[in-house]
Amino acid sequence: STDPEGAEEEKLGPVEIIVSSPRLDLQVNRPPLFGEECLDMEYPVKCSSDKVAAFIRNNLEFPEAAISAGHEGKQLVTIHVTEEGKVNDIQVEPEHNNCESCQTAAYSVVAAMPDDWVPALEDGKSVGTKVTIPIEFKTLD
Repeated sequence: STDPEGAEEEKLGPVEIIVSSPRLDLQVNRPPLFGEECLDMEYPVKCSSDKVAAFIRNNLEFPEAAISAGHEGKQLVTIHVTEEGKVNDIQVEPEHNNCESCQTAAYSVVAAMPDDWVPALEDGKSVGTKVTIPIEFKTLD
């Protein structure tokens, strides 16, 4: 991670979210945030990333079929957060594997997320935008 005021990369369990938004610009332009409480935090984008990662860590179920078959890899889940902060259009694309049960698990955990996003801002106005969440499936040795 680098200075929270500049670009930073957070690795949070199964989720890796890359942020490139200066703190002072977040009142005018910012990505959507997962939860209104993040608006009051010193680093709202980091708060949101942490909350997404915690939700996925606490709710993702690694499919037994994938474990027994030795499937590992990353699933990219793309959601559209509307200008009202609602989630629609959930899509999962495999990045490094073709594990259907992992794709299903990734879709299910994201679909189960509370629908309480704060919409993205562009020039101070709420806008709909896409968010991509990489979810890694890895067995422990």
